[in-house]
Amino acid sequence: MTMPVHRWTFPARITRIVDGDTCDTILDLAFGLQLGAPGNNMARLRLKDVWAPELGQPGGVEARAWVEAWVAMTHGPGLAWPLVVETFKTAKGEERRSLGRYVAVVWSAWSGACLNDDIVAAGLATARRDGP
Repeated sequence: MTMPVHRWTFPARITRIVDGDTCDTILDLAFGLQLGAPGNNMARLRLKDVWAPELGQPGGVEARAWVEAWVAMTHGPGLAWPLVVETFKTAKGEERRSLGRYVAVVWSAWSGACLNDDIVAAGLATARRDGP
């Protein structure tokens, strides 16, 4: 057997969209363990290499609304875990830029669409390298 390449990839569900580049999620860690489930630590994710305006800035409300629509459109019918999330550790000294959130790439398990790529392509966020 070959060792898997991605060790920090999890099935996930978004529970709340904070803004255009941040969301609260539940990550399925396997064996009945879930990060972000009720009574467990919250899993707040910041989209890796994506910078969207804050809610109080021009375009902030539109970016959040776009992410809400993306999530609704990319969830497949009846999927318990509609997303796939790959998390990354921020580089030494980069913790402030992620503001204590996990940095992640988010895909639709149903369509394969990538939220990180799609929000930048829609012109509602900018791509900036911010980690590994």
